[in-house]
Amino acid sequence: MFIIFIIISGSFSIIETAARDDLLTFPFTDFAFYSTISREPVLRDPSDCSWVLEMPSRTYHDGTLAFSDVVSNSEYVIEKLSFDVQMVGSGGLDRLDEYAVFASVQPYNTLEFGIRMSVSDGVVKGYTIHTPYGQDYIIREVDLFKNNELRHHYEIMVQDTRVSFTVDGGSPKYIEGYSFGDEKYNLIATAHRVTDGWSSSGFFMLIENLKYSDDD
Repeated sequence: MFIIFIIISGSFSIIETAARDDLLTFPFTDFAFYSTISREPVLRDPSDCSWVLEMPSRTYHDGTLAFSDVVSNSEYVIEKLSFDVQMVGSGGLDRLDEYAVFASVQPYNTLEFGIRMSVSDGVVKGYTIHTPYGQDYIIREVDLFKNNELRHHYEIMVQDTRVSFTVDGGSPKYIEGYSFGDEKYNLIATAHRVTDGWSSSGFFMLIENLKYSDDD
């Protein structure tokens, strides 16, 4: 099995975005929590779908991926995602020791877009995944910024074969090459690790104001 990584240098494009007041809040009751650790996520505000997810303190059964996930039970057509995130912690030994907020068609890695940050390098990235029929999945990534452990506002727009990523109202960066429209997605936020030998004490991801617009 092989995985193709395509790192995009960071081209800029002007994309029209919907006003934040037009966005819909995901229903808090639609989300379920799954974890290999005992602690539930800290609920901040049900009206805004806000949580704190802790990084697991170790792998599950000495080497198996350990995770703390919030997952929507329903699927949504998504034209735009809008949310605030703060990611705290630096360490890890693998790129999959990470935080991520993303939309995914089931099963995982079929079609996916979102943001992620490996705590091993601290670079926040926009990314997409798609799996051509009968082939291995392809990951495309674009660097957004070096994490400073502050809260930032993210907007992700899906337009035909282009997905754009905007941080704090700045100029968007984008990934092109595959159509992500007209699909139904589950929304997922995760903190997970695949390696041991480092401390994640005090590591967490805060997600707030999780909203979306569809193409209706």
